[in-house]
Amino acid sequence: MKNGVPKINFFYSPIYDFLLTEYEGKHFHKKQKKEVENYIRRLQILWQKVNKPILRFLLKIFKNNWSEKEITCYIVKYFRLSGISHPLTIKMTRNLEEAIINLVHELIHVFLPLEKWRRISQNLVKRFPNERPEIILHIYTDFIQLQALKKFFGKAATKKMLKKYKKFKRTGRAWKIVLREENNLRKLFKVDLTN
Repeated sequence: MKNGVPKINFFYSPIYDFLLTEYEGKHFHKKQKKEVENYIRRLQILWQKVNKPILRFLLKIFKNNWSEKEITCYIVKYFRLSGISHPLTIKMTRNLEEAIINLVHELIHVFLPLEKWRRISQNLVKRFPNERPEIILHIYTDFIQLQALKKFFGKAATKKMLKKYKKFKRTGRAWKIVLREENNLRKLFKVDLTN
């Protein structure tokens, strides 16, 4: 899609939600479908306010000529992760803004071109030779997410999310590196953050 941005279609799949609910050891109840569908309606309203600038920002950073007109994003009630990129899935959160921020993180994974990632990862492995591949990946994705947080969500939301992210068992280390090395990483990644 050359001049536009893809449309994010929030979607509820009862069987997918049921499977993840059962996987998490929770009970799937009859009201869950309606609860998630109501959540999607509220999330869609908030997303419509920010979607184009955020998506343009991400696509510009990645120099990505995204060709798909639509991207499906599944919403589920229970999941131990805040989201995953394939299939694009976001867990319900009490705070809709937090769900949008989680979506932004997963979209970074979706939009990141493989060739670009290969070049960046080589530089990151040289710079951080003792880090696990998952941390190497998240140094880059978290750096991009930090730039989006600062640009679109303000100081209070950024501070709140960073406090939460640094505690993550699997990727909290990447966030700590990003916060400590932000200026050096900006030079390493050669990211253009201008409008």
